[in-house]
Amino acid sequence: MLYNLLIDWEDQTNESGIVEPLTVNEVKNYLRLEGFIDSSDSIPSDFDDDDALIADLITSARERIEEFTGLSLIPKTLEIEFTNLAGNFEIPFGPVTTILNVKDDEGDSISTDDFDVSLNGRILKNPKYENMTMLYEAGYTDLPKGLKDAMYKEVAYRYINRGDENKEGMSREAMNLASRYKTVNWLG
Repeated sequence: MLYNLLIDWEDQTNESGIVEPLTVNEVKNYLRLEGFIDSSDSIPSDFDDDDALIADLITSARERIEEFTGLSLIPKTLEIEFTNLAGNFEIPFGPVTTILNVKDDEGDSISTDDFDVSLNGRILKNPKYENMTMLYEAGYTDLPKGLKDAMYKEVAYRYINRGDENKEGMSREAMNLASRYKTVNWLG
């Protein structure tokens, strides 16, 4: 029987190198926490009490949108173990930017001449082996506007509704914006 299977994955991204797609100041401006007071009416103040909270909300919103869409919203280095017996294995957590190496089940490197990838880097057509590993880089360096807007909506929802349980796991507005980018959901 021919089949494809994602067996396991590991995010090997260096945590200290992560740069979120939104900054705290961008979110504060979106939430109108700073800069919206008319200076003729009162003295504007710098509001930084919630900066740490907003930074955490940015990270959690990105992670939830990544889980929902099956994409990497930031550059990452990933290693997957997979089977490609049927061919046309969809490489998870894209967009794939660089395939660093592919190894067979015995750990031997497969030459780039021996594997075939689709033009957009999403599909590994060949080789057709069991239990291969792939090390690759994926993620956006410039987040599409729709995904950036979804992040704004999700951070705003989480900021305004702190402590409230959301049974859907994500705000409807963010989900609607992110759904057009959704790929196969490898996370279940």
